[in-house]
Amino acid sequence: MKGRARIFGLAALVLGGCAEDLREEGPGAPDLGAPGTSGRVKVTTESSEVRRLEVDATAMAEWVYLRLDTGAQVAVADPQSSREWDVAVRRYYVKVNGGISGGCGSEVAVQKGADFAALLRAPTAGYFTDQADSGDDDTEADYALSQSGGWYEYNPMTHLLSPRPQVYVLRSCTGGYVKLQMTGYYDAAGTSGFPSLRFAAVAAP
Repeated sequence: MKGRARIFGLAALVLGGCAEDLREEGPGAPDLGAPGTSGRVKVTTESSEVRRLEVDATAMAEWVYLRLDTGAQVAVADPQSSREWDVAVRRYYVKVNGGISGGCGSEVAVQKGADFAALLRAPTAGYFTDQADSGDDDTEADYALSQSGGWYEYNPMTHLLSPRPQVYVLRSCTGGYVKLQMTGYYDAAGTSGFPSLRFAAVAAP
């Protein structure tokens, strides 16, 4: 129990970015992404420190907002003022609670080719956040995970998306850090719109 409490204490400190006042430590506090299903989110355990999420983001016009300290979907009435969400997904789009998407000040840094397990400390520089559409070939905002080449590669022969071998480090609005890696876009039946990701706390630079 002491080891479990220590792990949660660290995770709550690092991941508690956008709802610090709501994320309590101590007995009875929610575990970091406890296995199970919450709304459109399925949480599984990879290790004592790493959680995986599979999100039903099939709705064309509806964002699924996620809170990383619990791995749960949260209801968000106003994304700009809410501090309860960390990232949100809609189909293959992923936004963070910063820039034009939210008022929490969250940013990400992409580590291309990085090994997820080996990345234990956040980088000192290279952070960016969600921005207004730059006038590219769509009218969507330039979300953080769509910048720098985006999180996925598109195969024009198969029309399938596959994650790029890279890791994102999220810096929350309270200064905590978490590594995040997109791991897929399809469910077990091959249906699109089910992005999956894994995440874990990392040390500050």
